[in-house]
Amino acid sequence: MKKSVLFVLVALAAVVPLFAKSYLDVVEMKVKVYATPEQVARIAPDVLEFYGAGDGWFIGALKKPVYEELVKEGLKIDVLVPDMRAEASRYLGVFHTYAQLRDTMAIIAQNHPDICRLDTIGYSANGNLMLAMKITDSVNVFRGKPRICFDCSIHGNENNGCEIGLYAIIQLVSGYNIDPDITRWVKQREIWIIR
Repeated sequence: MKKSVLFVLVALAAVVPLFAKSYLDVVEMKVKVYATPEQVARIAPDVLEFYGAGDGWFIGALKKPVYEELVKEGLKIDVLVPDMRAEASRYLGVFHTYAQLRDTMAIIAQNHPDICRLDTIGYSANGNLMLAMKITDSVNVFRGKPRICFDCSIHGNENNGCEIGLYAIIQLVSGYNIDPDITRWVKQREIWIIR
């Protein structure tokens, strides 16, 4: 009995890295595919995730071999993100220190004064300034727009919320006047992200 359990464990130890390596070698791409509804229906089982669609196109995630096959078939495809895992690793994998978050938020507000204003709303239990980034197209004027507040540090010792808040700030400022949804949110709302 002990020998058979040991054999199974050794076999798993040899096989699992092969599966992990093959998974890590897969390149997932974010693409915009121009296709008819019939083509989309045929392609859909190979799409990892759909992000959006319109008349004659969709945005989704594809594995690189699927992308290459569709290009060979003659479909027009715009590559939006060539390697989603590599792109995500640019932003994930490390937690920022308080000083890094504070300085990054200050730089973003300085570089985007038309839509960002960094305020302080008090001090944390640790004595750090509590930061509040206001994002709207009228940062210095009160217009009575609906407000959305994201409190990203309700538990100050939990880093995930702060990282998500920073990521949201980056997405909002980089997508403004580029992404129609983000532009509409910034123009029609007063967005507060609190750290």
